[in-house]
Amino acid sequence: MIIEKNDILKAALRYAEQGLAVFPVNGIDAEGYCTCGKAECQNPGKHPATPTGFKAASTDPAKIKKAFDRPGLGIGVATGAASGGWWCVDLDGPEGIAAFERWAREAGAELGEIPVGRTGGGGRHLWFCGGEEIRNSTKIEGESIDVRGTGGYVIVPPSSHASGRRYEWERPLETGLAAPAPGWLLDRIAGRGRPKEGEPPLFVRSQPGPVLFKVPDTLASHPGEGEGSRHSTAARLIGSALASGTPRERVEVDAIGFARRCSPPMAEVEALRLVADLAGRQVAQVERLAEEVEALPLPESKWPRLAPEAFHGIIGEIVRMIEPHSEADPAALLVQAITCFGSALGRGPHFTIEGTPHFTNLFVTIVGATSGGRKGTGGGRIKEAFSFVDLNWVAERIQAGLISGEGLIHAIRDPVLGVDKKGLPIVVDEGIQDKRLLLLESEFGGPLRAMKREECTLGPTLRQAWDGGTLRTLSKNSKTVASAPHVSLIGHITREELAKTLAHVEIFSGTGNRILWCLSRRSKLLPAGGGDLDLSRPAARLKEAFDKAAKVGRMTRSGLAEERWREIYHDLASRTSSGLFAAITSRAEAQVLRLSMIYALADGSAIIEPEHLEAALAVWEYCSASAATIFGSSTGSSLDDRILEAITSSPGISRRDLHKRLGNHCPGKELVAALARLRDGGRAHEKRESTGGRPSECWWPGVTRANEQSLAGSTPGNREGGEQSEQSEQSTREGREADLCSFARTQTETFRL
Repeated sequence: MIIEKNDILKAALRYAEQGLAVFPVNGIDAEGYCTCGKAECQNPGKHPATPTGFKAASTDPAKIKKAFDRPGLGIGVATGAASGGWWCVDLDGPEGIAAFERWAREAGAELGEIPVGRTGGGGRHLWFCGGEEIRNSTKIEGESIDVRGTGGYVIVPPSSHASGRRYEWERPLETGLAAPAPGWLLDRIAGRGRPKEGEPPLFVRSQPGPVLFKVPDTLASHPGEGEGSRHSTAARLIGSALASGTPRERVEVDAIGFARRCSPPMAEVEALRLVADLAGRQVAQVERLAEEVEALPLPESKWPRLAPEAFHGIIGEIVRMIEPHSEADPAALLVQAITCFGSALGRGPHFTIEGTPHFTNLFVTIVGATSGGRKGTGGGRIKEAFSFVDLNWVAERIQAGLISGEGLIHAIRDPVLGVDKKGLPIVVDEGIQDKRLLLLESEFGGPLRAMKREECTLGPTLRQAWDGGTLRTLSKNSKTVASAPHVSLIGHITREELAKTLAHVEIFSGTGNRILWCLSRRSKLLPAGGGDLDLSRPAARLKEAFDKAAKVGRMTRSGLAEERWREIYHDLASRTSSGLFAAITSRAEAQVLRLSMIYALADGSAIIEPEHLEAALAVWEYCSASAATIFGSSTGSSLDDRILEAITSSPGISRRDLHKRLGNHCPGKELVAALARLRDGGRAHEKRESTGGRPSECWWPGVTRANEQSLAGSTPGNREGGEQSEQSEQSTREGREADLCSFARTQTETFRL
């Protein structure tokens, strides 16, 4: 959404009139992307549109008019001293709001009339003014609550948000509403650890007045020391100033000021000598730390392993037959085959949990790191096998073009009855009798982008379809209903495309936890393509199992399977995680149940046995590990976010410079671990160049095909739990000898059934 330039400028000038220092930030365009123009922007609609960032914030109308003289911008307010002491508590989404409400209940207090802003992502901005200086801090007490004070900024209305919504005021920011934060809130903000015994508190309470901060000593503010303690105090304050990143020139000026305030005054040359000595030590220490950081090895990329139990039964046998003749990842082949079987079965077989039936429809998304991920190849082989099972399903019930909830409902709509001119009942629309539908989306990014539109019903409709309930919309223009739906989904997307949607995760995360996310990579190189393959015999066995399964209604577990299920259920339910990964994998138990049903039915059985549970669990573990790799770097880690912001703003930045950007304080092991998370999540990649000594390591945003080759290793498919076939090894050797440019010419084959 692009807000009119005049609206943004007028709002910016109004803020300036109230003493708020404003600056332009990049907005969101009509396609939902950041107006900075970077296809893989990691912070859409939230980063400064000025070379100097929020330091360009001003209350000068002339400067503001010049800065906002183009469309596609939003408004940022520099918090803290730059804006007269206004600072903000940022409640990130429903989780942040719930945590803050819990804090207020525990304090037995209410905030009263303060300015409150509503973010496009469903969070809140609480504004306070007055008291002593408040600085930035994140994840207060581990909750989704941040503080934006001196050195920070906040996006304000009417700026656009990546969700497609605007920032709005629930209670406008006005000077008359300026109020200091209550003591209980300041306690929370500063209370990450109690003061050590004998140490004065960060703030003290006056009786009965408001909370007052104890101003910490700084080189610039210290009143000076008497003879005997001048040198030690100066050394402590100068060291702190240098460690905080204050420029040496500024430290020298402040040191002279401190020396003059001492009684008797300290010799200025002594103060400057301290600055020179401590600055030299700091340079040496920083250099030593930087060398240690550079020397730490970057952990190897981890790729999920699909356990051999997943290849149980006839479906696994068919995949093993196809694998040597396809460049596709065996895991991608397997989950697609399982999804196809579950889709073709329809709503007959079901397993009831607490009165709610679960059917065999699955949602699967194959994620390739690049177009070379071969996420869709091998589909023709699967089509051949299922043509023996149900030719009508292959020909009629596999459809693409998912763009709206109304369109999905129309594809499996119920008959529509009406009356003719004589008042007699007639059939206006015969509807669709076969409610089986496999949605095949070779470009799943399209539906994901559609879901972020506020008026789009696709997300809720997909969720209802997975659950198996009657589909309908409340739109006055659409009265279509689809009862007894059996909707399955196979989507294909690259990591690059998926990364673009992560900013809109609040839009599709409710759908995302109903999806099995499956990483896919090229398993081998087959320059001449796969050989001829006769699938008629295993397909005949699959047909036999399908015919038996078509007669199954309610399914059960055997006694041994019930015992094993209790163990699996307890394990899945007790796993703890956080962030987006936790949201994406929150339906583990239901997914394992549905997978086990399909494995049992493929064995021609209405009873789930332990081996079916083990097969289902193996598939889930692969998909869970895939989700951890895909979404694990999007958990809200402050360190990850800061590193990614540095890489995005300075492509090609070295590890040494990253450490410097983090203030030279970040432990090397934490930095390297964060870089590995960003790399494995497809958010950033490294390039190494020979320098005659230790190779230079530089970091770039996003992922490249070369990076994917490093990640995937051109390793053969995982046959029989990971054993390499001779043909796979030969193909790999050929691939290593091939011109790397051939990868750029290789086109991804979509899974076209």
